[in-house]
Amino acid sequence: MSHYSARSWLAPLALAVLVAASAAVAVSYYRTESEIAKHDPDAKPKTGSPNMMPGIRKPATVPALAAHLPDDEPVIGVTVGERHRAYRVAALAPMISHVVNDVLGDTPVTVTYCNRSDCAEVFTADRVGQPLDVWSAGYVDGLMLRMDGQFFMQKTRLPLDGGRQVPLELMKHTRTTWKEWRDAHPDTDVFVGE
Repeated sequence: MSHYSARSWLAPLALAVLVAASAAVAVSYYRTESEIAKHDPDAKPKTGSPNMMPGIRKPATVPALAAHLPDDEPVIGVTVGERHRAYRVAALAPMISHVVNDVLGDTPVTVTYCNRSDCAEVFTADRVGQPLDVWSAGYVDGLMLRMDGQFFMQKTRLPLDGGRQVPLELMKHTRTTWKEWRDAHPDTDVFVGE
């Protein structure tokens, strides 16, 4: 008859508890189609992807001097008039952060990033002073987005249901390093992540 020490069964038990807790935390970040439908009955994706979530709205930013980012940190830079803002690519990489609905001056700026395809697009629209309401809507051969109840592809802005093109304009942006952006725009601020 063999005897098990406390250590021999405690390690697997601790690992199981850790895995279960991690899964519970992960699930809390992902919104399923049914959960979204309770909040927004018009949210009915035309694809098999259940992962929809609203974009981050007007995130906190820090001035360049307080950012403490490495010089080679990749950023997406946007300029509106005399205002400059950078968005740290690594902060946009998690699924829950693929879309940032921001305002720069009075101009809505929506920064989107897909880490699977390394595609970044920045959008704006004719809505003064308010952020857009763009959602991340999953992935099918590219990042899918949703606005005003319509699903469309990030790369093309083409709707998934053959309807009208979404009323978004592409906005000029720069993909560069933090040092290059900061040197060109010392008065910039930056979204480093939530």
